[in-house]
Amino acid sequence: MDIKSIKAVAFDAVGTLIYPIPAVTESYYLFGKKYGSSLTRDEVKRRFKEANILQKKIDVENGFLTSEDREMERWRGIVTYVFDDVENFEKCFNELHNYFSFSESWPLCSGTKELLEYLNERGVRTIVASNFDYRLKNIVKETVIGKMCETILVSSKLGCRKPHSDFFISICNELKLPKENILYVGDDFENDYQGAQTIGMPAVLLDKKNKGKNVFESLEALSEEIKTAYN
Repeated sequence: MDIKSIKAVAFDAVGTLIYPIPAVTESYYLFGKKYGSSLTRDEVKRRFKEANILQKKIDVENGFLTSEDREMERWRGIVTYVFDDVENFEKCFNELHNYFSFSESWPLCSGTKELLEYLNERGVRTIVASNFDYRLKNIVKETVIGKMCETILVSSKLGCRKPHSDFFISICNELKLPKENILYVGDDFENDYQGAQTIGMPAVLLDKKNKGKNVFESLEALSEEIKTAYN
């Protein structure tokens, strides 16, 4: 990967630039408990994982097509699968969904501000392109992400989810740049790394557990690689 040939960087959001606090399954557990669920933390984690696998199967069957309605259906399906013993499901679902609509629930990952500032200083364009819904723009608009990134692309508006090739083609169309000049940065091997490389877009993977070519343990490590290439 030739860093100096990169004219723009597209970032995944969750797990790359922002992360949930508390962890998603912990939030589920706490809201479920508030509304009368007797599930343990481990049971919530297990059900949440199973629910996501089921939703992924639906995505595959649908060719990864999506919309705002489909994303709402996804989260409703997950919460329904996890909680079958809450006293007021609708109220629980709405409060849980709304909780993840605010920037306070999504702190910046370590190194986010510094990397975006450096790329901006070097004249490298930056955007966010993520599997998410309408809430993401509100989450980041008042943060350094919203101030330094040109735009926020979400799957619910693009009409397809990663790893579909059309998602990454939409990034090229938005930036009006060839795929070879765009770097995609994400933390999911299949959705982010493989998805981008399927169309020939350079990609790096953020992964603390594994090592390899174009794999970095953090944004700070990626920043050092980029700075070294420019110096």
